[in-house]
Amino acid sequence: MDAEVKTRTVTLDVRGDATFNDSQLPKGLYTGTEVQLGIPMAGEEVRWTNPEYKLGLTADQMRDAGIPVEENLVSMTEDVSKFVTSGAIIVRP
Repeated sequence: MDAEVKTRTVTLDVRGDATFNDSQLPKGLYTGTEVQLGIPMAGEEVRWTNPEYKLGLTADQMRDAGIPVEENLVSMTEDVSKFVTSGAIIVRP
């Protein structure tokens, strides 16, 4: 049995100190993705990893947020799981 992957779209509510591309992410609501990996165990059991949270922004969204953008950059995605764990970002369905 191969590993399973569950993904769902979530709203990421930035309420505290969180960075994106090494710049402060302005407080507000952002669309993100929750990803979990299901690891097959004995029998039919599947053990799910802790969710990881990804935030993707277009270059225009980054500029609007005051985040520096490299030339020719179209979009960027970063793992923001540590900010969810710290409480700086709240996950909303």
